[in-house]
Amino acid sequence: MERSQKLKEMLANKISEEITNIKFNSLLSIEKSSPKVLNVSFNGTKGEVLTHFLGMYQIYVSTGSACSSKKGNSRILEVMGLTQSELDGAIRFSFSKDNTEKEIDEVVKRLKESVERIRKMR
Repeated sequence: MERSQKLKEMLANKISEEITNIKFNSLLSIEKSSPKVLNVSFNGTKGEVLTHFLGMYQIYVSTGSACSSKKGNSRILEVMGLTQSELDGAIRFSFSKDNTEKEIDEVVKRLKESVERIRKMR
């Protein structure tokens, strides 16, 4: 199994264990999805706000692909039938050969803290 795929699955599993009210928008199957990208919706948050919270910890995620950065909601996620809340709370994690399991643990810790803080502000 490719290293990126292993990290993607690890992140997905830990997110589902630690954070409620989420939706995975990427398939985990290596045959049907890129092993280097995981897209997740965190209901009750705004993706832009969550990216800023995570950026304070030097964790850099995005709300979409580079080619769709100025176009609002992802057309792909819209076609998949996501609700507006799911579209608003979607963020994209990307993986490289340089990422580590320790980094995944730190991401999940900071992600959980950030999602909880944002949801409390609503």
